[in-house]
Parts: sequence; structure tokens; C-alpha cells
Amino acid sequence: MKKLLVLILSILMIFAFTGCGESDLGGRLYENMGESNLEEVGGAWVIFGALKAENVQVDTSFVKTFKIPKDAKPLDIARYAIVLKTAGAKEDSYGFEKELNDYEAFRNEGHLAQGQGMIAANMWGFKLEREGDYLKDIMDGLDSADAINLSKALEALSFYDTPEVNEAKDWIIAKLSEEFSGDYGSLPADAEVIIALCQVGIDPSSDERFSVNGVNLIDTLKSYEVEGLYMKEITDTSYDQHASEMALLAFTAYDQYVLTGKGLFVK
Repeated sequence: MKKLLVLILSILMIFAFTGCGESDLGGRLYENMGESNLEEVGGAWVIFGALKAENVQVDTSFVKTFKIPKDAKPLDIARYAIVLKTAGAKEDSYGFEKELNDYEAFRNEGHLAQGQGMIAANMWGFKLEREGDYLKDIMDGLDSADAINLSKALEALSFYDTPEVNEAKDWIIAKLSEEFSGDYGSLPADAEVIIALCQVGIDPSSDERFSVNGVNLIDTLKSYEVEGLYMKEITDTSYDQHASEMALLAFTAYDQYVLTGKGLFVK
């Protein structure tokens, strides 16, 4: 997995977001996955990144064989649902609709899980039985949410267009802008904000609300790089697996935004 991330991230940096590097990034990552699979820690997002790349041949045979692990948590289930849908799954033979409708399970795991569950449900076209409760929980929790949770909420709310939801989206964007001082304290937080901004059509490389002294969020993300991989915090000196995976998703989200005008998560 480490070799895979080194290759994909280094290719992306070489092309410097010209719109032609994301394909090579996804291809190199996927080709070097080895025995990694959808259920492995980080495996789902690696596959997702490869699937979102252009001109990458991804073996999607797992679409026919995948089964939700018995010990899968709500956040994991939502992630699997996102990847399977992106891989071209048409029929919900996995039971995602039933799992995503387990409101109490997602609520107990927290707003991050609820947000990701809503993203998965919208990508699949499921109408959640307690959609109003999901929305209310997410919007009620905004005041105390950190940058990662605010961003995930923005990603989830991006699928909705009502006066109340639009007001909440505007509030989140203003809050994230207010809290931006050049970074959000860690790569995972910076990356999640980039993903969310691209999801709602905001360019994280040029929007003045997310630039300080000429340094924007994309510049900040690049500053975490070390030997082709990424650190969790600027003060770190070594590679971090989760940080590198989040960097991959953020760079891919930005490439998708530049190339298509859309974010990572689409119906």
C-alpha cells in the first residue's frame, strides 16, 4: 500500500493539477495495490481514488462477490456503498439500503457516520425513511463541529436544495472561512475541507476566503509532502498512511473539480 501511494501521489505532484495527472495517479495506485482489498483499512479509498481516475482499468469483479462484513460499523458500510456504486453496481444485492436506514446505529456512531451515510444513500438513490432526522442531527451539531465534521456535513448537504439546508451550507462555508488561518491543524482536516469545497463548486486554489497571504488550501496540502508521501502534521517528519490516503482523495477531488466541475460524490 505504501509503494502504491508513493507512486500515485508523486505522479500527481509532477503534473501539478493541469488536468492530466489524475489519471496516472489513479493508475499507479491501483496497479501497485498488491493484495489490498475493499475491506482492508485504507483499501476502500484507494480503490475509490482509482475508480475516479480517467483511463484507469480497474478490476471491478468485487461488485459481484462483495458481502458486507459482519463486524462492519456504520461508517465502514457507508464507505463500501460509495465504492460499490462508483464501481458500477446497479442492484443493491448487498443490503445497503437496509443498513443505511438503521438510523439509530448511524446516530450512535456520530455525525461523521451520519454524513457519510447520507452521501451513500444519495449516490444510490435511496430515500432514507428518517431522512429528516438525519438532516436535523447534522444541522443541529454544526455549532460544536470541528473542520472535519463541518466538511463532511457540507458534503452530505450538497445533495439537498431547500432554504433551510442552503442556509446551513452557507453557514458552514462562512465558518470554515473564518477558521482558516493557513491550515486547519492537520492534513486530514485540510484534505476534508478541500473535498467539501470541491463538492459544492468552490475552488480551493483561488477562492479568497480560503487564502492567507497568498497561500491557499492546495498550497497548504502540498506542504505536508515528504518523500512522495504525506505527514499528518507539519511538525511530523515521517509518513502517515491515513494522511496519505486523505491527500490522495483531496488531490483527486480537486482534479475532478478542474476537469468536470463536479466533486467526488455524484449520483
